[in-house]
Amino acid sequence: MDFILNAATIDTLWTFCVGTLVLSGGAITLWALPWSDHEIRATDKALNPIDLTQECIASPTLSRA
Repeated sequence: MDFILNAATIDTLWTFCVGTLVLSGGAITLWALPWSDHEIRATDKALNPIDLTQECIASPTLSRA
């Protein structure tokens, strides 16, 4: 049983555990982000109620009609 719990094995298990926690935390962070345009605008509106963008202005077109 002494060969199973040597220092290298404990360090390897610790590294895998910490690495798994870091990757899981990153995945949860990405999952929690707003991804649709509606969610992004709602989050932006909640954090910054004054709309300083020009989203309501129609963008110019390149057609010469």
